[in-house]
Amino acid sequence: MDFGLSDDQRAFQDAFAQCLTDFSSTSTVRRILDGDAAAARALQSRLNEVGATGIVVPPEHGGLGLGVLDAAIVFEMLGRYVAPVDLTGSVLTSIALSRSGSESQKAVWLRKLVEGTASFGTALTHAISDREGGIVSSVAGRLNGRSFMAACPPDSTHLLVPDSLGALWIVTRDSPGLRERQLVTVDRTRGFCTLEMEDVVAERLAHSGGGELLSELIAIARVLISADALGASQRMLEMAVAYAHDRKQFGVPIGSFQAVKHLCAEMAAEIEPCHALLWFASHSLDQRLPDAVVSACHAKARIADVSQFVARAATEVHGGIGFTDELGLHWWFKRIAVDRQLGGGPELIRAEAAWRQGWTDGPRHALALSEGRR
Repeated sequence: MDFGLSDDQRAFQDAFAQCLTDFSSTSTVRRILDGDAAAARALQSRLNEVGATGIVVPPEHGGLGLGVLDAAIVFEMLGRYVAPVDLTGSVLTSIALSRSGSESQKAVWLRKLVEGTASFGTALTHAISDREGGIVSSVAGRLNGRSFMAACPPDSTHLLVPDSLGALWIVTRDSPGLRERQLVTVDRTRGFCTLEMEDVVAERLAHSGGGELLSELIAIARVLISADALGASQRMLEMAVAYAHDRKQFGVPIGSFQAVKHLCAEMAAEIEPCHALLWFASHSLDQRLPDAVVSACHAKARIADVSQFVARAATEVHGGIGFTDELGLHWWFKRIAVDRQLGGGPELIRAEAAWRQGWTDGPRHALALSEGRR
């Protein structure tokens, strides 16, 4: 039995890696972050060409028809190259439409996603954790409420928003009554905002409602975020090892010093098991196994802790130059920091996992997802 990636999956991974090597090099990332719109469009166009926006869209609607595991492979590459794009919304919306959309909704929206004529952000935070004022209600096809830390890629045209009963809604970003307040985070490679909705007209996915599908979507989001953080961690480790080979002190590479050797070895030892953890969680979600959501919780919590350790240790290996903008190591460091909190921090997620396994009474948000109420 092969517990690793298949040859096809590795070829798929290599294809996306080559795409990002060509269109998301560190110099290109720097240009995009400095406002080079042409470079940003070129990257997004290339990702559309290789099928990034249609990874999980069924073939009958023009997509690749792959699963969460394959999407995680792509997200690992996005983190590795700190690509200034966020495909989370498009993947989650594709899955939501496939599982709960009407036939007409699938025909319209899935095709738009594949063609790149529609792209999605997501507003899930209000469904993941309790925060005063963070709730979205729906009445007669209109949404009211507020969602914090929504993923709002600059080029996205729509948002996927769940309401307090677990129903899923498609919202156009220029809808009357929708106000967005852009958030400034340490991670400049992705956009986030607070959403305020007042009688916003939205389209409900026909068969959505209740907490089960929403819980699955949150679990999938956590797996994708974990993959992004793992890719960034792997890259930081490689950069640290390369620097330890090149940087000399007292006439010898610093990598020959035992303290540096042990630090690099510890990073590698922490990262390696995370791949299996991520792959199993992804596989569980693809097969919709009974413990899939719990597996996603375990993967997100563990990878969040490991990636934080790697980010700090890799910076330590670099010494003072690791803090400079010229080197750019901070891009990965900051991306990992934001990934740690997206979808819930390790403490919140472990509490949810404990509740789902019957060990505690559970956090309020988990009960809300299960019972379809707050």
